[in-house]
Amino acid sequence: MIVSKRFRDSIVSVDRFDDRLIKVVVAAKERLFHFFSAYAPHNACSDQAKDEFRSLLDEKTAEVPSRDAIIVTASRLQS
Repeated sequence: MIVSKRFRDSIVSVDRFDDRLIKVVVAAKERLFHFFSAYAPHNACSDQAKDEFRSLLDEKTAEVPSRDAIIVTASRLQS
């Protein structure tokens, strides 16, 4: 994930959950923004890998307080 220099001092935390999911929390004036960068498993991956990815993303976004904002960006790696 690339973060603009203008937001560098506003970064509250960076969490890497696995090779496919990272979260950067940025403090704005009145709320926190939780930016998730996700690399979804491609179609040839096992159903188990896809389910594990979805479960982790669901779990981590559910942990975000309702007053905060969630932004998810995703890419699917093609084989």
